Amino acid sequence: EDHQELVELLLGIEGKAMLSGYAHPIYWPLECAGWLRMDFQTKCTAGASTAKKDVAEKEATKRGLDRVETIWLKP
Repeated sequence: EDHQELVELLLGIEGKAMLSGYAHPIYWPLECAGWLRMDFQTKCTAGASTAKKDVAEKEATKRGLDRVETIWLKP
């Protein structure tokens, strides 16, 4: 719901803007409105910090995995 609100807000602004995140269909309206999408191959180099050891260990196993990060640019 928050992401949908963000998209609606971004579609209504004037001027230039940039959004960074991960590609997802919820962001397609930006592309349909003329926003430029750029994808970047990267690796995850950090995991979330948490007090729960089991969660921290699961996050640690995700480090170093390939990711595709996305930037949307409003012309």
